[in-house]
Amino acid sequence: MTFSIEPPPDESFTVKPVKSNKNLRNGVAIGAAAVAILLVGYAIGAAGDEESAVTTAASTSTTSKPRTTTSEAERTTTTRLRPTTTTTIPGPDSECTQAFEQANRSSGSQFSFGSESDPVFRTIQVCTEDQWNRIQVQFPIDRTLADLCDSRMGIPATACGFADAAREARQIQEREQLLSSCGNVDVDAVVKNPDAFTGTCMLVYAEITQYDAATGTCQFRARWDSRAQRSWYSYEGDNAYFTSGDGASMCPALEGIDNDDVVKLWAVGEGSFSYDTQIGGNTTVPKFRVERAEIVEKN
Repeated sequence: MTFSIEPPPDESFTVKPVKSNKNLRNGVAIGAAAVAILLVGYAIGAAGDEESAVTTAASTSTTSKPRTTTSEAERTTTTRLRPTTTTTIPGPDSECTQAFEQANRSSGSQFSFGSESDPVFRTIQVCTEDQWNRIQVQFPIDRTLADLCDSRMGIPATACGFADAAREARQIQEREQLLSSCGNVDVDAVVKNPDAFTGTCMLVYAEITQYDAATGTCQFRARWDSRAQRSWYSYEGDNAYFTSGDGASMCPALEGIDNDDVVKLWAVGEGSFSYDTQIGGNTTVPKFRVERAEIVEKN
């Protein structure tokens, strides 16, 4: 409630209550607005202080960052790099090329051909067939691949795969042609002059008379004829010497054949053969190389 004091006209006064709702509402509104203004101002001021504090802190952090010491800088700028090692991976043709280069440098030198010491021979050991054919164009040598492969005396060689296969196929074909040419022969003519039938393929029947440790695995003696006989004394050729394969240990054609067997043989004449007898003498007989054998009678 608001009171108003009015001076009396006669110097005395009386206090009277004044009702003024409109003025009251206006005053309250003004007061609330003033308070709101004060609060907003306070908030703005606080925000400003906080921003100022953050800026100051950042500035302080920036300006107070320790400088890199000279020793650290020196360590950074003088750090040594580890030396790098470059590894050269040899190309697939390098070993073959080196073999050809060595063979060319050694041209005209005397070597035992077919041995490990022969530089030319080494080219077929370390090169494939494709490499040999390509690289020999750059480093020509005086021998063909076929010559080297045929003359290497059985030593393994990488470049000779195709050449070996071709040679084997050729040998099989030649052998079949040879066997197809085998036929009956005049036994007496062979006994009289074995050398005249060298290289001739003959179809003969033989009864083995000696096939033991003395003859070896791939050789035997036998009575022989152009046809099978019922008894040993009926054979026209009373003695001949037969060999097969390498003549020593590799003779697959004689597999399963033993002493006293009667066999059918496809055999090539190799002239005459002389040997010492058990009684101290010496005899000469026809010699044959057996290409194929079949057992007629097992004794």
